[in-house]
Amino acid sequence: MIFELAKGFSLLLALSFVQQWLVEHGPDRPLYRDILSGVLFGLICVVGMATPLVLTEGIIFDPRSVILSMAGLFGGPVVAAVAGTIAAVFRGWIVGGEGGFLGMVVVAVSALWGLGFRAAIARGWIKLNVLTLLGLGLAVHLTAVGIFMFLPPEIARAILERVAAPFLLVFVPATLVMGLLLRDIQQRAETKRELTNSEQRLQYVFDHVATAICIEDLSQLDAALDRLRRRGIRDIRRHLDDHPDVAAQLAALVATRDANPAALDLFEAPSKPALIDALTSTFGPETPQLIVDLVGAMWDGESAFRAEASYRTLTGRPITTILSMPLPTGPEDGRRVPVSMVDITERRGTEKAIMAAKAEAERANRAKSEFLAAMSHDLRTPLNAIVGFAEMMRIGTYGPVGDPHYEQYVADIHSSGLLLVSLINDILDLSKVEAGHYTLNEDVLNVAEIIDATITQVRGMAADRGQSLVAELPDPAPRLRADHRVIHQVLNNLLTNAIKFSPNGSIIRMTAGRGTEGGIDLAVIDRGIGMSETDIEKSLRPFEQADSEHARRHQGTGLGLYLCLTFMRLHGGSLTIQSEPGVGTEVIAHFPADRRAG
Repeated sequence: MIFELAKGFSLLLALSFVQQWLVEHGPDRPLYRDILSGVLFGLICVVGMATPLVLTEGIIFDPRSVILSMAGLFGGPVVAAVAGTIAAVFRGWIVGGEGGFLGMVVVAVSALWGLGFRAAIARGWIKLNVLTLLGLGLAVHLTAVGIFMFLPPEIARAILERVAAPFLLVFVPATLVMGLLLRDIQQRAETKRELTNSEQRLQYVFDHVATAICIEDLSQLDAALDRLRRRGIRDIRRHLDDHPDVAAQLAALVATRDANPAALDLFEAPSKPALIDALTSTFGPETPQLIVDLVGAMWDGESAFRAEASYRTLTGRPITTILSMPLPTGPEDGRRVPVSMVDITERRGTEKAIMAAKAEAERANRAKSEFLAAMSHDLRTPLNAIVGFAEMMRIGTYGPVGDPHYEQYVADIHSSGLLLVSLINDILDLSKVEAGHYTLNEDVLNVAEIIDATITQVRGMAADRGQSLVAELPDPAPRLRADHRVIHQVLNNLLTNAIKFSPNGSIIRMTAGRGTEGGIDLAVIDRGIGMSETDIEKSLRPFEQADSEHARRHQGTGLGLYLCLTFMRLHGGSLTIQSEPGVGTEVIAHFPADRRAG
């Protein structure tokens, strides 16, 4: 009898395996899956009732009570109803016999017990554990034995004497084992569904997040680091510094496996394969320090890595990113490591612009401080001369006015006054220009006349140094539409600078000719000390002088060339300086074609 009942136990095992397949591979829609599961439970009941333990004609014992209680407990109402209907029809109308009706009652009661325990578990009254399953097995099979007592007395007595004990000893543990198997199947199925849902959510985030993410395979790199540890390497950073080729080899072990749409946008890639082929790895040979830092972090057992990295997009545009990633704790963890990249190119550009503006402001502040220090000297010197010589003439140091000494004093007073006027004019002109209040008083000028006037004004200064001033003009000389005072000041500043920074006895040339695109070029050419590129840049900024080491040898504000450049721009023109230290300088004032008056 035990052997016959054990055959039913084998059916339960077969049911568990088929149910596992159905849960994992069955229809996605819950109703269809429940109906199919109910049919499965019902068919297993039919198989059990087709090969039962027969006590007498129409009185059979089989595992349907276990199967249907499990259908109610794990499948729910739909599964229990479908399975119960199939089992009841087969038992009542196909097998039939004296116990047919009571067999159908056992089918219904077994399913109801399962549904009752399911409801109690759902409400939290009990937990699905070993004791609960044993309780369900006892409840179902004690109820079944009680139902058998409604059979004729002689049959009921035979059941109690021959079947009840083996029935309970086999099918109560069978309920426990079957319940544990189905609980495990259910838990694994729920875990798998949760994993699938989690993967789908992560994939959605991966595809739609605004942050660029690349999936890197670090498993080979992790294995390589283990080999280096076994070789006795202790300081990986020093080892990589001493062996740069090893760093390159380690970088080659990191491979990009995937990239999200945001990464395609960041690297301006037309497709994912194009990005993966071009990128190869976010730790490629173009980022050697990055791989050293990554390897160092993995070597030290850190849990995450963060660094700044610079790349070029597939179109060649340079970008700067903040790179963040979790670090693997083993080879399997390293197969798909997400690396997020935040584009900070614009932020870095803004920071550089701010730093450049700060440096420029500091430079301008220093230049103004130097200018004020120089101006205090430049203003005091002529003022002291004026006051001193005037005082000597007032008190008659050399007797009454008329002594030859006083002629020199008058000349010095005159030149000092002119210097003061020049300094103050430069400052006033600069303030007007920077305030945007400078207005040009334009007229038609003869270039030859204005050059001659400029040479005449500074000829004495050049003669004191034994220098020759030469004008090279076309015939006829061009005519220019411009502000006479401004152009005279520009040429005077250029010619005065040439005289100051040219050796004694040299020749300084002033030329006029046709410029580019029909314009007019006025040039001053000397063979003086010349300027470097840095000096040229400084000389075109306000309050700075190119020859800074020797600037105090020559009186001035450091505004001359800056004002010349500004005045030329007011005329729509430009100022170009071509110079070489020790060779000389050529300064060209270019007027556009619309300034030509004939």
